[in-house]
Amino acid sequence: GDVVHWSPYSQDGGVKPGVLVTDNGFWDTFRTVYPMLGLLFPDHLGNIVQGWLNAYRDGGWLPSWASPGYRNCMVGTFADVVIADAIVKSIPGFDTDLAVQALIKDSFSNPPREAGGAVGKENLDTYDRLGYLPSEPSGHDYVSRTLDYAFSDWSVGQAFTTILKSNGLHKASAVKSVNSNDLSSKKTKLIGRAMKAHSALFDRSKGLMVPKDTGGRVATHGGGFDAIKWGFGYTEGNSWHHSFPAFAVDSLAKLHGGKEQLANKIKELIRIPSNFHAGSYGQEIHEMTEARAFAMGQYMHNNQPVHHILYILAAIGYGKDAQ
Repeated sequence: GDVVHWSPYSQDGGVKPGVLVTDNGFWDTFRTVYPMLGLLFPDHLGNIVQGWLNAYRDGGWLPSWASPGYRNCMVGTFADVVIADAIVKSIPGFDTDLAVQALIKDSFSNPPREAGGAVGKENLDTYDRLGYLPSEPSGHDYVSRTLDYAFSDWSVGQAFTTILKSNGLHKASAVKSVNSNDLSSKKTKLIGRAMKAHSALFDRSKGLMVPKDTGGRVATHGGGFDAIKWGFGYTEGNSWHHSFPAFAVDSLAKLHGGKEQLANKIKELIRIPSNFHAGSYGQEIHEMTEARAFAMGQYMHNNQPVHHILYILAAIGYGKDAQ
């Protein structure tokens, strides 16, 4: 009569207690299906979140791409965003203490080298020291990865804030593995780290997030900066697609010099030609073809990194009557 699963996350396999969740790429789904589940099916979402926490319990890490166990595919650690969001929204049905343990592990622990990028934040020490991942020696996806890490940091910080303030479902008394002072310290660290990354790669003269070297200069890696060049520092996109992170929108507006300037940059994104350069991809990939066919400037709703950008206009109060 008990719910059990055979675990693809555990090194020795075996039957483990509780629900199993697998076959999911968080890089895609954290932006789309999980927010929908939180709004429409919170009871189901709680059970799914517990399944991801069981993966952490079985294998020691939250998966970034589960198929069926840990797999290195795409960037970021967005399972922590899903779990953090569930805490902030008071979704019932999962172990808050285990959630906090998993979030702390993803936020502060270096993944094992043998994991091959399937878990945790690669080059976490560099990100923590510089506030961003530089073009060298980070290798690839350094702009996207920086902002993805920052998104996770900011989200986990909000979750810890909710726990510390909450008298409801997810409250500090439900957390046994860390005391309130330590949780508060970690919250401050994570939000500070997120905001530092948020501004570290922004180039005011371009109004975009750009790759930088270890000295903070615009990187020449890949032949120099080109706003419509795909790859190198950007995952499945170019600088336009990765320059409008969805968290801390008020801060993003300040980087641009104000809400009006940010709105104007997003309008520019929509109105410029839908051209691209293949960059480090070396050839035209289907996302490039689809983006040009969509014919809405550099806004490419065919792929995940831009899904939120038009909503930023609403978030900064851009009026429906504006031109």
